[in-house]
Amino acid sequence: TELPEKFNSVLWVRRRKDTLALGNMTGAMVFQSSFPVTVGLLLTPWNLAHEALVAAVIALVAGGVLWLTIRFRGRFSAPLLLLQGAFFAGYVVYVVTR
Repeated sequence: TELPEKFNSVLWVRRRKDTLALGNMTGAMVFQSSFPVTVGLLLTPWNLAHEALVAAVIALVAGGVLWLTIRFRGRFSAPLLLLQGAFFAGYVVYVVTR
């Protein structure tokens, strides 16, 4: 469902309208991450496994670290992004070893 948005973004980048291209992709991703998820949350039972709760906590901690960094420093850095990868890798190790 994202192919038309990607095609439009490529056309806009070629026309040097990168703001439109980025806005188009961002809007499409926000829609895809909110509408179907909302339908799923409303129409399915909530039986969260232990791994899902661990994933939620790790995601909230990682997001909090990013938010605090932007709030106080005003920018991201490569080590910070590597730390985010470490959060993800830690979760993968947790799931595989469990």
